Amino acid sequence: MSEIRAWIRAGIWLIPIYGVLTLYATWTHQPDPATQFRDWSEYVTTTNFLVGHILGSVVGTTLGLLGAVALGLFLADTRRSKAALAGLAATALGSGAVIATFGVAISAQPALGNAYLGGLAAAEGLYDSVYGPATLAVAIAGVVLFSLGPILLGWAMVSSGRLPRWSGIAYGFSGPLIGIFGLVIGEAQTVGSVLLIGAGVVIARRVGEGAPAAVTAGRVVQTGA
Repeated sequence: MSEIRAWIRAGIWLIPIYGVLTLYATWTHQPDPATQFRDWSEYVTTTNFLVGHILGSVVGTTLGLLGAVALGLFLADTRRSKAALAGLAATALGSGAVIATFGVAISAQPALGNAYLGGLAAAEGLYDSVYGPATLAVAIAGVVLFSLGPILLGWAMVSSGRLPRWSGIAYGFSGPLIGIFGLVIGEAQTVGSVLLIGAGVVIARRVGEGAPAAVTAGRVVQTGA
């Protein structure tokens, strides 16, 4: 049991690390390819775009999922254990779909950008083919689940009595800000990343300190949160 607790404590620190990587990846935002395809092409052919997607998006999302697993285990014996499990499942499914979408972006977008800048006007039409119904369906499903997972885990945190309520609220809001709202307003991802970093550090420190609650006879006994 002591080893499992140590893994949980270490794993939860991946949450703020994920927040830092996401902040890096979302610090700048792509021009709209529908109206600014040349600017978009110049953006997606930069080293910063490639590194940001590989390190910030793919690696970051993977670390965020591992952090969510640790958080789910920490909340597994609380009164909202089912919400925590559902949140963990949604995070896992959403992360898988989102990472798949990032893979398309890493491989296809620089190629399309270079083709357009090289004089291939048909690259705009190819963009629409790459991001056709199948890709969009995976992306939308992934973003919705990816956003729902932190909401459910955040609710479980707030109800557990083990952690400061604001940390659960901030963690819950970070999901839709990075996910759903971030698709429409790029700056929302930056705000969500900052919330994730702040909440993640507090959660990791409190879990490392033993967390201000004890579980007795199947009930959470609050000792101040």
